[in-house]
Amino acid sequence: MLPNPCMRNFTVSIPVSMGYVNVDIRDDKYFDIALRNYPRYTLIPHDCRHILIDKLLHYLKGEKIAWDLNEIHDRALTNFQKKMFLALYKYAPYGTVITYGQLAKYLQSSPRGVATALRYNNLPIVLPCHRVVAKNGIGGFSAGLKWKRYLLQLEGVNI
Repeated sequence: MLPNPCMRNFTVSIPVSMGYVNVDIRDDKYFDIALRNYPRYTLIPHDCRHILIDKLLHYLKGEKIAWDLNEIHDRALTNFQKKMFLALYKYAPYGTVITYGQLAKYLQSSPRGVATALRYNNLPIVLPCHRVVAKNGIGGFSAGLKWKRYLLQLEGVNI
């Protein structure tokens, strides 16, 4: 299904050098983003104009973009992940990183609890889990470390 300005629900795959950013928009909000080596949906047409897709395209060009909880579908994140979203934008803005332990401290949680919530994050990039690193290295990433490095490098972070 190809998006148009009147559509509230659609899916597209955005090609990037690492593979594809597969996006599911529901009710005009981000519902799912999957970073894969293959497209899951119709490739994005060049004339696609939807504000949420435009924001992703700008981000993927290396531009500093901030997302808002109002752009995320109510069922896309758990309450804990929503708290994490707010903490990441406050304590690990674009171009910076934070450790699992530091984030856990801000959330009054444990590093393992943070890591588990991030493992099940279905909105990578928007809930910027790539900015969370281990105290002595890059840490993990559900889509693979090549994607984590790619997203960090887009933001000017070299690990």
